[in-house]
Amino acid sequence: MSERSVNLGEIARAFLKIGAMSYGGPAIMGIMQTEVQEKRQRIEKQQFVEGFALVNILPDPGATQLGIFLGHAGNGTGFRTQLLFFLDDLIPSVFANPLLSNKPDRSQIAW
Repeated sequence: MSERSVNLGEIARAFLKIGAMSYGGPAIMGIMQTEVQEKRQRIEKQQFVEGFALVNILPDPGATQLGIFLGHAGNGTGFRTQLLFFLDDLIPSVFANPLLSNKPDRSQIAW
C-alpha cells in the first residue's frame, strides 16, 4: 500500500462517525474495519487482522485498544490520532446520555 498523507480531519470524521453510530463492545470493531480499512483504505486487511488479534489478548476495552492501534498504524501520527479517537468516542456519549436519560435533572440522580 502506498503512503498516504495524514489528514487529521478525515481521521476525526471517521472516528466521530464510529463513536456516534455505536455504543462500544465487540460490535464496534466491525464498524472500525469498515470505516478505516475498507472505505478509507488506511491500512491493509492483513494489518487490521494482526491488530485485531493483538488487542484481543490485551487487557482493557478492546475497541479502545483497536482505535489506538488504527490511529497509529493507519498513518503513524500516534498520539494525535489516539487523542482524536478518544474525543470522538467520548463526545457523542456526553451529548446522548442526557438526551436519553429519563432523569434530566442532575440533582435527581442517585450517586
